[in-house]
Amino acid sequence: MKYFLLEFKLFARIPFAFLFSLAFPLLLLFIFASAYGNKPTAQLGNIGTVNYYIPVTFAATAIANGIIATSVALAGNRSRKIYIRYKLIGFSPLLIMFTQILVYFCVTFLSSLLILAIAKMIYGVSIPDFGHLMLFSLFYLMGFLSMISIGLLLGTFSNDERSALSVSLIVFFLFDLLGGILIPVEKMQGVMTTLSHWIPAKSFIQGLNYYWNGTSQVTQFDVYYLLAVFIVCTGVASLKFRWK
Repeated sequence: MKYFLLEFKLFARIPFAFLFSLAFPLLLLFIFASAYGNKPTAQLGNIGTVNYYIPVTFAATAIANGIIATSVALAGNRSRKIYIRYKLIGFSPLLIMFTQILVYFCVTFLSSLLILAIAKMIYGVSIPDFGHLMLFSLFYLMGFLSMISIGLLLGTFSNDERSALSVSLIVFFLFDLLGGILIPVEKMQGVMTTLSHWIPAKSFIQGLNYYWNGTSQVTQFDVYYLLAVFIVCTGVASLKFRWK
């Protein structure tokens, strides 16, 4: 518990990570809401734009925390020799990564609740029934684990915060562009459609939209792909973990 609180304090000291955790998803939601409103449209499956982008915004929060904040924190703690102290205490790489996952899941969950509360109060978004909400939550957890495993991998191979931030931002905006955050997958054509098929964020967002709005489709490939990304990235990150 003390280690969890310590990591949470370290997260709060990273202004950029904190900004991306809260400000970016809310800004994204307000941009879409101000541009399109919340009237049902045929292009989005006869649902309101804000309703459609609620799960997309949740995904953006998970990607920002999982990939950017996690990789920057991991590389930053190593460059400041914090993990050398943890090693002397007897911490294992798996314990460090598990705590990172726990910290950023709590941050992501609280950010998502804030987004939903604001969207409900201002735009009157609809919330799925209990059954779909539970399935949505399970898929959200699986998608988050997939995203943060990528962040752990990037943080493991980055030498410092600057390099981790540079690489994670490239991955983040690539996921935004091809995963369905900036451009709905339904509107992609040609090469973009082919590339998006192999972007984990696309599988993540497709599943969230399916369980929240009843739009898009989620397949066995999406589920297995997200699980495979989590297992492979976490496994490599734990094996290649560097204390300094």
